[in-house]
Amino acid sequence: MALLRSLCSSGSAALVLVAALCVQTAGGAEDPALKKPAPSLKSLTEDERTIMLRKMLSTYAALNSYNPAANVTAYGKASREVPPDLVTIKVKLVGKGKDVGTAVAALNAKKKALLGEVAGAGAKLVRSQVTSLDVREKRRRRSEATPAQENYQGHLQVALTMKTAGDPLDLIAKVTDGRVEAITQTRFEVSAAAQDTTELKQQALADARKRAEEQAGLLKAKLGRLINVSYRESPRRAPYGGASIITVHATAVFAREDETVD
Repeated sequence: MALLRSLCSSGSAALVLVAALCVQTAGGAEDPALKKPAPSLKSLTEDERTIMLRKMLSTYAALNSYNPAANVTAYGKASREVPPDLVTIKVKLVGKGKDVGTAVAALNAKKKALLGEVAGAGAKLVRSQVTSLDVREKRRRRSEATPAQENYQGHLQVALTMKTAGDPLDLIAKVTDGRVEAITQTRFEVSAAAQDTTELKQQALADARKRAEEQAGLLKAKLGRLINVSYRESPRRAPYGGASIITVHATAVFAREDETVD
């Protein structure tokens, strides 16, 4: 009370400073009372100025209750290897026919046989897409030109994305063996379901709590409640079918309870 009265009696500077801090910390929160012209401090009695200052100090203290010196901040992390469960291959098929239509039909039959082989290999077809189709008449000698010959040849590029729980290279070998002219592109990925980090976050927080307890022990204090925690994920991809490593970093802030000495 003596401190409040001394601040009030010292003039308007202290009140203006505290009021400015309160408004600034509150982030410009709307208050109908703030829209009215502020009363002159000289027009207030000493008790009124004391009450006003007490409210301002209480508001400022509530808005700034976070005290780093009274908390313990610790960092934890957790990692795991995630093998790729999605593989995408782009393959080239070749088909022949006596005209354009029969050549395209031959290519379509080969594509259907290829897609059917995915399920037979124990995988799930996620999507398939024809990326290019080219059918042309073959150059030939006049002696070879007979209506019965397959004078047209087509090339079909198909992209397949498959999901597997096994070795993706074994899957590629089973699906393409004797069925494609070439494999022109391969990509390995980890599905969204396999990237779920809920368990990793719990492990990272537990690691942070363990480190915080060690810090609190050095400070001769007890670890209190968890105030705040934030996470950051840093996945690392591995090419050619290797496992990916996903790491979750946790930054945790705990309350610190100092031990009292009787």
